[in-house]
Amino acid sequence: MISEVNNLISNTLIVKHEVLLPGIGTLLLQRKSALVEGHTIAAPSYYVGFSSQRTACCIIDVIAETANISVAQAEDIYLRWRDKVQTDGNVSIGGVGTLRGKTFITDPEFLTNINKDADKVEITSYRRRSRMITPILVAFSLVLVLALCPYFDIFSTSTNTIDRIDEIAVNKVDILDDIPEPTDVVESAVESIIEVQPEAESRWYESDDIRHRVVVGSYSTIENAERAARDIEHAYTGIYCSVFTLGKMYAVAVYGSAEHDDCVSFKREHSDIFKQSWIYTPKRFR
Repeated sequence: MISEVNNLISNTLIVKHEVLLPGIGTLLLQRKSALVEGHTIAAPSYYVGFSSQRTACCIIDVIAETANISVAQAEDIYLRWRDKVQTDGNVSIGGVGTLRGKTFITDPEFLTNINKDADKVEITSYRRRSRMITPILVAFSLVLVLALCPYFDIFSTSTNTIDRIDEIAVNKVDILDDIPEPTDVVESAVESIIEVQPEAESRWYESDDIRHRVVVGSYSTIENAERAARDIEHAYTGIYCSVFTLGKMYAVAVYGSAEHDDCVSFKREHSDIFKQSWIYTPKRFR
């Protein structure tokens, strides 16, 4: 029960950037601006701050919504969790950090996860060239050369050949009749090239029946979310990402399915890679 509530606090911080813990206070995901130090620049980063105000999303509501239980039941779970994690005025939230007085000390691993983009440079986007263009151009050039070869034979001259010219003149019409139309030949070559192209591998997000998603992070801008998705796909072969809106944030999902159990299996199998992943299910599918 303790670890489940800890995970919900972690996920809520990542998605909503704030979470209210009744009787304790509000945890906030705050942004630290870039800092110039001599000849180096420290990139902008996030850290977890603390406030005594009660303006954030309440963790009790998150528990009730996630577990599909009443608010009263969720409050009971929260109070039992709070009794377990409070010791000598300190609050220890596994995987997130420790609150000592009014100072929150962020867990190093959580700090790393929320600042994955902090030391990365932006990669200039480029337009991917179609793989079909090169083989089609090569095929067209080859066919064109082959189609024109008979013309070169007809009009070439040799040193001993007045008679040869007459013979060519007689057979010229027959030879030209045998030359295929360049357009037909090119179309045939293109069709053969298209036929041997392997079918594109289907991606999970192309399905029309995605009800559950495995989310690995959320970002305040779509540019950051798309950059994170590209980095993940580049780092892990066979992982395909989808960016979707989640409240005011942009979330990155690495898997989705119509079946909740499929997402649970994926999350378990990739727990060594995506340690902070969680399963998102819209209300209409719960």
